[in-house]
Amino acid sequence: MSASRVLIDGYFLGKPSGYGRFIFELCRAIGNTNTGIEFIVAVQSSADEAFLPKYKNIKYEILNDSVFPLWEQLKIPICAARNRCNLIHFPYNTKSLLSLHRSVTTVHDLTFFSKTKRDWKSALIHYYMRTTFNISVRNSDAIIAVSETTRDALRMKSIAATRIYNTVDGFIGAQNSSGREKPARPYFLHRGSYAANHRNTDRVIEAFLSCPELTEKYDLKILGVPDGASHWTNTADRPVIFLDQVTDGELASIYAKSSCVLAVSLLEGFCLPIVEAFGFGVPVIASDVNPMMEIAGDAALLVSPYDVEELGRAMLRVMSDADLAQSLVQKGRLRLAEFASENMAHELLKIYGELLNRDT
Repeated sequence: MSASRVLIDGYFLGKPSGYGRFIFELCRAIGNTNTGIEFIVAVQSSADEAFLPKYKNIKYEILNDSVFPLWEQLKIPICAARNRCNLIHFPYNTKSLLSLHRSVTTVHDLTFFSKTKRDWKSALIHYYMRTTFNISVRNSDAIIAVSETTRDALRMKSIAATRIYNTVDGFIGAQNSSGREKPARPYFLHRGSYAANHRNTDRVIEAFLSCPELTEKYDLKILGVPDGASHWTNTADRPVIFLDQVTDGELASIYAKSSCVLAVSLLEGFCLPIVEAFGFGVPVIASDVNPMMEIAGDAALLVSPYDVEELGRAMLRVMSDADLAQSLVQKGRLRLAEFASENMAHELLKIYGELLNRDT
């Protein structure tokens, strides 16, 4: 009797995005598990081989590059049919409208339903996401939510989902040789966004620059908005540094050498920087709203993401109270176990197995 086959959409493997990290960690989690399932991961021909390691359970199917909607709607179902797969895992919020295979869809967030202003490209992407969600995602055989917060949002739409946390074990483990030598100036680290209702970068910058005790001794390094100096015109000050796109190795070093990670988003599906900070032993200041509060647990100093003064005081407190900083680091190491790749693999295999064994 031939083994069951699961096709996983690996479109974002190797891409510098949250989806890229997610699918890399997913493949790593299931790749060496003891299971009778054969996994086929469909990847673009341009994918960096460094992100395609050999696993005993995974075969990579190389497909010609294409735009994501064409890839997801046509190439993935065709690939599944050609390889006689029994199940498709769609990992990026959306799903093919045409596929007749049993399916699992991972939903990261429902921000594409928000009515905030967007440029035409973002508006088009969100229209695609809403359309596929309303027509096909809600009819998936199983839906995975990356946090309790996302699961609650799905429940509000009368959609049942299983919560499976993301993991960073592969990223942390591969970069554990990153140097921890002290930088010339200690710095806070923040993953930013231009969107005012997302990662709260406006208030992070304002809180930092409003505290002379901070700007005299520390820098604020911001990832994800390389031309931020032209966007936030009040940040010509030297202590605010907008970083260019970095490799995973460079990112690991940046995390490892930081003094504190600022994860005070207003809106997220999971908030990966919190768990990454735990992995590198860095104290975290996080929003007292979900999912940040959910992911951080008791391992971060929680603040109102809307209160600039409170955020500034929290930054000063973490830098001036060594016992507090060390306590946050220790709690972060304990909290990190909740996001272990073994947990992710166990829950994924359970869902795959239930669907593959379901009577036709």
